[in-house]
Amino acid sequence: MKNSFLSILLAFTSFYILDANAQDASVSDIKINSLRILKQQIEDIDSSIQTLQTYVDNVIACGDESPPKHFNGTSCITINERDPNIELHGVSAINSSSCSDSNQIQQFNGSSWGCKTFN
Repeated sequence: MKNSFLSILLAFTSFYILDANAQDASVSDIKINSLRILKQQIEDIDSSIQTLQTYVDNVIACGDESPPKHFNGTSCITINERDPNIELHGVSAINSSSCSDSNQIQQFNGSSWGCKTFN
């Protein structure tokens, strides 16, 4: 009887240890899978950041051109005024050389552009 009790106890203990090891392995597999998912999400975010940085760099480069241009997602382009509400006070009416003094700035007086002295 002692031997059969010990056999049953040993079998039960072995089963419990194997089950605990299986659970540990299962938890470990879940953690590893979660880490893989997190790693992929980080790589995706990093790729998005790199794409956005490239776009921002292109926008800045186009804006730094002379005259400044607009980045359309592919290249730098010049945008002409097409707004029918922009009349004489629009950007195309500004004469960049008309205010050469360091204390002057261009100002629209309601009918045309001129120079305004400040300070």
